[in-house]
Amino acid sequence: MSQPIKRNPVPKRRPTKQTIKKSSKVFDFYMGVSGFGVLAGIIAIVIFFPFHVITVPTIFKMVFACGLITNVVLLPIVLRKNQKGIRLISEIGIPFYAILNIIGGGSFITGLILLLNFAGKSQEINTEIYALGERDKNYNAGTYNGIVYHLQDNFRPEEVDFRWFNIQDNYKILKKKFIQLDFKDGLFGIEIFKGRGAVSDIKGSNYEIIPLLGDGY
Repeated sequence: MSQPIKRNPVPKRRPTKQTIKKSSKVFDFYMGVSGFGVLAGIIAIVIFFPFHVITVPTIFKMVFACGLITNVVLLPIVLRKNQKGIRLISEIGIPFYAILNIIGGGSFITGLILLLNFAGKSQEINTEIYALGERDKNYNAGTYNGIVYHLQDNFRPEEVDFRWFNIQDNYKILKKKFIQLDFKDGLFGIEIFKGRGAVSDIKGSNYEIIPLLGDGY
């Protein structure tokens, strides 16, 4: 009987210095793009968020949703049949890749949406006038934290800033007994707050500006 032929194991290929260097460049580039997305997005959100009638939880939802869109739609199309992209995902792992897209892409797109929404706002002003109600007992009045009132038939009671007043404006408010809120429609339909004032009646007579707490003083 013939003895079985022994075959030497094929040595595993080790990545060369050149391959490692290329991988490092791809990773550094991707991290740089993600970092830029986070920084630019956060700056845009911080600048334009105060002008919009939108809550902080909604901003987080927008960042997450935009990040998912980046993951599911945009980047897979860009990286299709792209060896650099495939190698990057294989090296950093899908979970880390997804997190970077959500944080970087989500922040950038959300900031861009707020910027464009503000830049494309309409010139038409939408006005809401509410009769002043009783003090909101859920908030303590004080020299530094102001006074919060209920507004009768208020469409947006969750927006506490609109019914939160500085102590020194209390006399004007109680005298006129009506609050006027002005808004503009943004490019994407997100409302933009323009200003508020105390008025004498439901028609908006004798308008007097009442800045938001912390503004104008």
